[in-house]
This record gives sequence, structure tokens and C-alpha cells, in this order.
Amino acid sequence: IQTMMDEHQTILRVLACLERLVTVDQHADEQAATFAKITGFLREYADSLHHGKEEDLLFPALEATGIPTEAGPTVVMRMEHEEGRALVRRMRELAASEPFDRTAIAEPALQFIGLLRAHIAKEDHILYPMARRMMRESDILALDRACEHADATNFVPDWSTGWERWARELARNLGVDQERFEVSPACH
Repeated sequence: IQTMMDEHQTILRVLACLERLVTVDQHADEQAATFAKITGFLREYADSLHHGKEEDLLFPALEATGIPTEAGPTVVMRMEHEEGRALVRRMRELAASEPFDRTAIAEPALQFIGLLRAHIAKEDHILYPMARRMMRESDILALDRACEHADATNFVPDWSTGWERWARELARNLGVDQERFEVSPACH
């Protein structure tokens, strides 16, 4: 669970970069390649690595504790993952279009940023603490081992570390890097 929260920090760092790129005029001439790289990160790191572990490992483990599978919080999280995937596909299409139009990519980018920040807040402040309360310590340890195994099986060594370094470098270059990015749920 802590690893997933740490991955959220990398994702939030890239969201801050994306927001800066689509809202600050000094970045009006930013190249399509930067947006393509960001959507690559969102597809690979945020979705394949992070959401993959949630959907394949964490959510089923939570559901095994009795969380409803038809209308519970994991259902909402999965729906938000799908909504995010659609927005990333749209951004990816726009980043590949000729001529590149930064203004056009801003709308789905800002929708995605809002969606994912709220999503992460719900997970960090509600779902993950719920998991810690509802799951036995042995189940959490088994989940941790399963996540490590999934990372080792599905990705080459240091792959995620490379994305994390890239995210820090991008944030430094754009002046948005900070140690921790805070998000809070809309309701407490």
C-alpha cells in the first residue's frame, strides 16, 4: 500500500507538469513530443504499472474482505480508471495530430488532471486506509509480495525507476518539483 502511495506521488508530479504545460503561456510553444512522452508515462506507469496492480491485486483482495463488488468503492475506482484511459487516448491522439495544437490538448488534459487528483485523494485518504483496517497483516504482506512479483514479471528491472527519474527531471525543468504533492478528498 505504501508503494502504491509512493507511485501516486510520481503520478501527481507528472500531473503538475502537465497542468503547467497547458495553462502557463510561457509553454505555448511546447512541442508535441513532450505531450507524447507524458501520455506514454500515463499509459505505462500510471495505468499499466500502478492501475494494473490495483485492479489485479489490491481490489480483489479488498473484495475478498467483504467490500461489495457490484456497487462498492472498487467499482468506482475501476470506472474512474476507464474514464482516465479514454482521456489519455484522446490526449495521445491530439499529441500525434499535425499540426500539433496545444490549446486542443488542454481540455482533455485538464479533465484528466482533475479526475486523477480526486481519484488519488480517494485512494490515499479513504480506500488505502480502509484496506489497512480490513485486511489482516498477513494479507497485506502477501499483497506486497504479489505486487513485487507483478512488477518483476511484467517490467524490466529499473523500468519504473527510469520513469520516476524522468518525472523528477521534467518537474525540475518546469519549476514544479517538490518533495510531496498533497491531495485531499472532496468529502471527508
